[in-house]
Order: sequence, then C-alpha cells, then structure tokens
Amino acid sequence: MYVNNKNSKHVPLQQGTIINGCITEYYNRDVWGVIITPRCDIDNGGKVSTIHYLPIVSLEDWMKVDCISIATDKLRKKVKTLLDRYQISENILVHIISQDDFALLLQDLSKKERHMAIALYNTYVSVIKNKDYSSSDFKKLCDEELKELCKGKNNRFYLIKHWDSTDQYNVIILRDIRKISLNLALKFVNGYRNNNLSEEAYYCNDLFNTEQKLYFKTITQIVSPYIEHIIQAFSHNFCRIGVENLFDHETIIKNYKKQISQL
Repeated sequence: MYVNNKNSKHVPLQQGTIINGCITEYYNRDVWGVIITPRCDIDNGGKVSTIHYLPIVSLEDWMKVDCISIATDKLRKKVKTLLDRYQISENILVHIISQDDFALLLQDLSKKERHMAIALYNTYVSVIKNKDYSSSDFKKLCDEELKELCKGKNNRFYLIKHWDSTDQYNVIILRDIRKISLNLALKFVNGYRNNNLSEEAYYCNDLFNTEQKLYFKTITQIVSPYIEHIIQAFSHNFCRIGVENLFDHETIIKNYKKQISQL
C-alpha cells in the first residue's frame, strides 16, 4: 500500500503523500494527513496556491472519539424510538429524569417491556450524563461501528494499515478537507521546524500549533491503486445527488401490463 521510502531521504510531495503535524475536529494529538491535490497541480505551481489533505488518526483514537460519537447518536435514536412507541415526550432526553420517574411513565407496560425500557434509558443516562461507556449495550453499538469501518461500509471514514507497523491501523477522515499553502507544503519534503512558523502562518494553514518541538515532514506515500480508491471514497461524500422519484412506477406498470403480456 505504501511506497518503500526507507532508502530515500526525502518523500516527494504529491497526491497520496502522508505528512505529519495535521489537525482535525475533536482530535488534539497525533494527526497526520494524506495529500489529495492532483500531482499535476502540485508540479505546475502556477495552477494552485494551496494543497489539500484529509486528516488521518490512529484507530485507537478513532474508537475514543468518532466511534463513541456515532454509537451515542444511535443510542439516542433507539431511545427516541422507544419514547415514540409509548407516546412519551422526548423532552425527557433534554431534562433527564430519574429512573423512578421514568418507570412511572411505563406503568401500563408489561413487566418485561418495562424492564427493557428502563435498561435502555439507564444506558442512555450513563452515556450522556456520566460519560460512562462500560455497559454491554453501548459496547455492542461500538462493536457494530468498528465492523462497519472494517468492511468499508461507513462512507465517512477509510481504514488503512499503519505505515510503520503491520498490526496497527489508522483511519482517514473523508469529510474533513484541510489546506496548507503550496510553498509551505513543499518545505515538508526537506523537513521544517515548527519554531520557524509565525502565528499568522498557523492562522492561514491547517497545522498543529504547539509550543513543543515538532518537525514537519513528508512520511511516506500511498501508491496506486490504493490512493485512487481513497479518492473515490472521498468523492462519494460530495458527488452524491438526490432527486425525487421522476416516475410513478406502479402506474406505468399497470398501464403497460397489457402490452407486456403481448410480448
């Protein structure tokens, strides 16, 4: 998946190149980026003044951030569906009520239904109020999200192997496009110390701002056809078009049923 750069001192800047010192929402450490700007635009510097990258985070960090966030949203929807079923106002999700008060709303249910509803509500309260993710029901939701990621069924993320380890994995965040000026990005090839950057440069470029010493650099490169597959997955997020049904299929079939029978 990666070009062998072990014998090369510098990794060139082009589409598929991975760089360090990047940023993305909700992650505040160890974020890399994969360049998605076409190679021809980078080589012909007059075409573009900025290059764009997609953030990369470790799978472990993804589990702690996005996986928990997605699982929480799914849990919230499950609780809302439960409330709708029993005609209970969803306002209790905003003003979280006690288990005893919630149980009072379920008096007309069977013992089994009441027990299941209370268990689900308690899981919701633990997650939302106490940030407690230890329940088996919530862990099951997280496990489902991990399986979706591994199967490539979550179009917001793309799972890749780590470039320095055969048993570690990273996640590309496909919906967060970041930018760096081309002139600055080109300096990553030879390496560039963060203490050479001004506050204005950080304001204009999506780079990790830290007082600690950091050496911005190109790390490795994702080769063909993997980078093309990543670009395809990325494009899917922005190229989808939804339109209303243009035809009443049932009416068409009904009107032409006689003609079909004569074929």
